[in-house]
Amino acid sequence: MNDLQTLIEWVNNKYIDSVFLDDVVHELKSKEAAEINNCGLEAQLEYILDAHRGCKNH
Repeated sequence: MNDLQTLIEWVNNKYIDSVFLDDVVHELKSKEAAEINNCGLEAQLEYILDAHRGCKNH
């Protein structure tokens, strides 16, 4: 069993719902956004370009 499968099983056994995980994901991404913004213009533009490139690959 890999790490993801182990975590899925643990979450299911603890009856943790998706709403709780939504909040966790939002909090983590918010911190990432703050770090990018605090690094200035170059970091912001690099992030935007990387995100745009990622969309083209899907």
